[in-house]
Amino acid sequence: MDNKKLTIYAPDIHEGDAVGNHCIGLAKLARRLGYSVKLYAKNYSYDSQNITIKSVESLIKEVGPEELIFVSYSIFDPSLEHILRLPNRKICYFHDVTPPNLLRGYDPATAILCEKALKQISILSEFDVFISNSEQSARLLESAGIKDQVNIIPPVFGDSFLFNRKVEKINENNVETVSLLSVGRVVPHKRIEDSISVLSKLSVLDKGRYRLRVVGSIPNKDYFKFLISHARKLDVLQYVTFCGMVSQVDLDNLFISSQVLISMSDHEGFCIPILEAMYLGKQIILKKGTAADEFASNVAMNVTDVKGAVDAVLLYLENNNRLEGFTELTKQASLVLERTNDNHWAKIFYNAE
Repeated sequence: MDNKKLTIYAPDIHEGDAVGNHCIGLAKLARRLGYSVKLYAKNYSYDSQNITIKSVESLIKEVGPEELIFVSYSIFDPSLEHILRLPNRKICYFHDVTPPNLLRGYDPATAILCEKALKQISILSEFDVFISNSEQSARLLESAGIKDQVNIIPPVFGDSFLFNRKVEKINENNVETVSLLSVGRVVPHKRIEDSISVLSKLSVLDKGRYRLRVVGSIPNKDYFKFLISHARKLDVLQYVTFCGMVSQVDLDNLFISSQVLISMSDHEGFCIPILEAMYLGKQIILKKGTAADEFASNVAMNVTDVKGAVDAVLLYLENNNRLEGFTELTKQASLVLERTNDNHWAKIFYNAE
């Protein structure tokens, strides 16, 4: 197909957000494959001379019938029905939907949107090609009545900064300060309070040795206030650093200078930080039951609660198997990244045209 054109749309495209980063990464990949690419969103913020994002209203007016439309779906979208009416061939990338019950306490507005999204999933059947970020997400599509083949492609691209640095083994035996790292949006279902509780129990054993650094946007002020109060009540606030959004270079440095990535999240459609930690050969403490189990459970220390996470940290420090496990971690990460290469996407686009 000459003069190939791809239109990428998501309700929200923001720099640093997983969905936004995926849309931008896909645009770069599609251009490598020879596509002319345009991006649209309802809400957007991205600072780049090479990336232009326009409103969803512009998409409806401007898209030509020959353009392939790629829709990124993770939450209720009132514009979806308008896009589905367009005659174009369409691809849906499904990022999963956060269960509403995990959000109602601190974010009832988003919980309502997730409830509406779960009801809206059935109309995704009108797309021509389906992709999901994990087997878990694919099962949710199937439960909503979508029986077509769902392609599984992780929501990352191997050409990103972190996956292209030189990774070296670092001997961390007998470190004086143990840094735990949490990466991801500071939102209720991530259970940051559990990571703070882990820090508290470790601090009782050796006060001042342990630190927790939390990286990610803080969109929910009520939840953030609760976390501050929780840390203060447990007398570990001075050992918790909320870093907010950071650059890729700074994130890389935070990974390198931390001993353990901890994820106590109750829901993940994929969990990119887990893959990043694997690539860098970092020890991972992972709460069971999310999509991250699909690619990380055999290299992570899998836990079910705060006590299990505390025991995992202590076991890691006692045995310090980091150097021995380094090769396996990075190997597993490379296998996941192979599933995201340009050839896989070229086949998806070809089949959709």
